[in-house]
Amino acid sequence: MRSKKTKQKIMIAIALGVVAFLGVMMMINGKNSEVEKLNKQIAEQNARLEQAAAAPAAPAAEVSPPVVDTTNAVSIKTDIKVGDKITIDILEKKEYKKDELPSGYFTNESFILGKTASQAIPAGKILTKDDIMISDEANLDIPDGMRAITIPTSSLQGLASYIFIGSRVDLLAVKSPPAIIAQNVKIIALETAADQAPQPAPIQPPPPVKPADPAAASAPAAVPAPVTEPAVVAASTSKVNLSADKALAITVLVPVNSAQKVIDAIISGKIQVLTRGKSDNKIVEFRSAPPKKISSGLSPSSTKLPALPPPPSIPKLPAVPTSSSPSPAPPPEKPKVIVEVIKGSSRNDVDLSDSSSNKKPPF
Repeated sequence: MRSKKTKQKIMIAIALGVVAFLGVMMMINGKNSEVEKLNKQIAEQNARLEQAAAAPAAPAAEVSPPVVDTTNAVSIKTDIKVGDKITIDILEKKEYKKDELPSGYFTNESFILGKTASQAIPAGKILTKDDIMISDEANLDIPDGMRAITIPTSSLQGLASYIFIGSRVDLLAVKSPPAIIAQNVKIIALETAADQAPQPAPIQPPPPVKPADPAAASAPAAVPAPVTEPAVVAASTSKVNLSADKALAITVLVPVNSAQKVIDAIISGKIQVLTRGKSDNKIVEFRSAPPKKISSGLSPSSTKLPALPPPPSIPKLPAVPTSSSPSPAPPPEKPKVIVEVIKGSSRNDVDLSDSSSNKKPPF
């Protein structure tokens, strides 16, 4: 019995060994197949690399730069002052990027030739409409019988954003009652403060560098970003499009007979500005109203004044007798002349004014 059991155990062990051997062999064969596949893939890749190295290098595709929209603009070569004429020798036309140009720039010199500068323009600045005077402002033409008066805005009321050079207004003296001092007055200039050149922004010092951390010594240092400067200087404040509410004073044309009224109104108080329509040139004549009569509200028939008492009787004075001819006035008395006569030890007074006496003076 034991021999049979022993044989069975031996057989089972042999069978298990055979199964294990077969499993190991199958695993080895599978690994070998995978290695062969990998070797094939490596060989194919090597063949491709060899073919690529043997073939001539293809030229790299050219990268086209981005399209930039540019246009021509007119700039100034030299510094000019307010009121200078713009001539062709001080103009220069260049090509600029459109996104760098200020509003109102000129593309051709013909639009600017012969114009007058409305402000101080530095060299290199791109000219705009704000730098050019309009014709009414450049050529101040004062007709006969008219006077140009500059009124400070501190003495004016009613200046609005829709009042410009060329507008026509009426001037009203602000008093009690108000009085029209000038009608259909034309504004020929708006005065502003002297243009100042823009000051460059102060350069700020770089921030202090902190000491490096030993722990971060291996980290790469940060590269500072490049500082870019603007290519175009911004335009200064406009004077052509300046409205009356932003001016320091306005210059108007008034008749000679109204000039004194305007000056008196400036000295005494305020002047109200009344805006006219573009086609309204009519002069309205105002008549002074008659003085109002102050009445108590009672009609003459309803009020009767009491009768005055009769005057008191005055007694008559006696009549003064009058003569036909006035009596002559008596002659004036002659002054007496008394002379003291001394003879020896005697002393006498002699009246020389007595003409009736025939006495001779004792001397």
